[in-house]
Amino acid sequence: AYYGASAGLHGDIYSQTPHLFFPQNGGLCRASWDMGRFYALVNARGGGLPHAHATTHPVDVTGDRMLLNARTVRDGEIRVELIDGENKPIQGFTMEDCEPFLGDEKFGPVRWKGGSVPQQDKVRVKFYISSGMLYGWMWEKG
Repeated sequence: AYYGASAGLHGDIYSQTPHLFFPQNGGLCRASWDMGRFYALVNARGGGLPHAHATTHPVDVTGDRMLLNARTVRDGEIRVELIDGENKPIQGFTMEDCEPFLGDEKFGPVRWKGGSVPQQDKVRVKFYISSGMLYGWMWEKG
């Protein structure tokens, strides 16, 4: 995406000074990002929280394994928990059963002690993110 930028105030409604514009201190800029990485759920361990979490609505299990499009930084990690129809973690697919996702992958597999996928047809997916970014996820058929 191309965009223009310039020094000066940009319509700050709380400013007590007149709006100034300095056309000689600006430029034409370009921003780019990898395909599939336009937005993310992010946790930078702010506010003293060990991790952030987000839970999906019930989704169909449509593959043989789950893949993450994600990135962690420093000592961060992402773990995934699967939840049944009674809103309880599925044995073998809890946060503790999940191997931590580390690094930067667009198709990183999720591994649990309970296997690749649960026996349920429909689950809720709960992501625990610590110093990382979750861009997306999907079920993959083998």
